[in-house]
Parts: sequence; structure tokens; C-alpha cells
Amino acid sequence: EKSIASLYTQWYSEILLRRVSAGSICFSMNQKAFVSLSAEGAIPFNAEEYSDINELRALAELIGPYGMKLLSET
Repeated sequence: EKSIASLYTQWYSEILLRRVSAGSICFSMNQKAFVSLSAEGAIPFNAEEYSDINELRALAELIGPYGMKLLSET
């Protein structure tokens, strides 16, 4: 059975980081978060909901150092 750290790490790497690599998400210095670049006809995805500083702090607390290490290695 997968740990919560591995499940969150898998989601962030498969969903969020893949979209960053594809250019549909970029980092906003003003918002201090990753933001979605909307493409016409695409399914809406608000990266801001998952990547602002408060969400990333909560993620780090939830998955701990092991999970953060997994995330940085993907």
C-alpha cells in the first residue's frame, strides 16, 4: 500500500509538474505561486489552488521530509 507521501508526490509530479514542463503553468512573482495559463478549449485547472505558499507549506507538513525528498527527485 502506498504512503500518503508517495500519493501526494505522485499527484504533484504527474499533474502539476507535467503542466509546468508543457508550458501551461508558470511561476508568478507577484502571487508567489504557480499560475495556470489558460488555453482556449482546455479543461480549467487552477494551479494557484495547489501551489501558493500556504498550500506548499501545508504539503511539506503533511508529507514530511521523506515526501519532500521524493518530490524533489521527480
